[in-house]
Amino acid sequence: VKTAMYSLHTDFGSEASPANSRGLPQVRRQTLPHADVRLRSIVSSAPASPLKAGLFAELHSRTKRILDQEVYDVGKFYFDVGPAQAIARSDLFMKFSLLMIAVNAVYIGYETNNNDKDLANSTWPYQVCEHFFCFFFASEWLVRFLAFRDKRDCLRDPWFMGDSVLALLAVIETWII
Repeated sequence: VKTAMYSLHTDFGSEASPANSRGLPQVRRQTLPHADVRLRSIVSSAPASPLKAGLFAELHSRTKRILDQEVYDVGKFYFDVGPAQAIARSDLFMKFSLLMIAVNAVYIGYETNNNDKDLANSTWPYQVCEHFFCFFFASEWLVRFLAFRDKRDCLRDPWFMGDSVLALLAVIETWII
């Protein structure tokens, strides 16, 4: 295998230089027989595993430690049997909850642009939507709360704590104020 090297002639437009018809420099291919010998010697002297000895050794060990950590699963705090844990573990429940969050975000944008009244003075479609979303998110929170075997474990789940704050604010805004 011979290594190719390209050279550029920069003598623009003179008759002695091999330029094209536009006067631009022309590229020629030259073969260097000694370059492949040097390349083979560099490749053969390289360490077998660059991750074990080299620049990326520390990065490799950190990544391995991170990947070896146990993945957090809130399901380990749930009951083993029962309807609440079955619903909370359900993939359909999670996907439907995410869908409702997206629909609620779109609704909030629509309502902000088109309704300048508070909830008590709004027309009935806005009131129905507000009460529906509040009921759904409060019900979702209740199902997830009932799924916990030990109710104190819900304090260990940061997603549940965040959802608790959001559900509480929705209930206060919709049903209390």
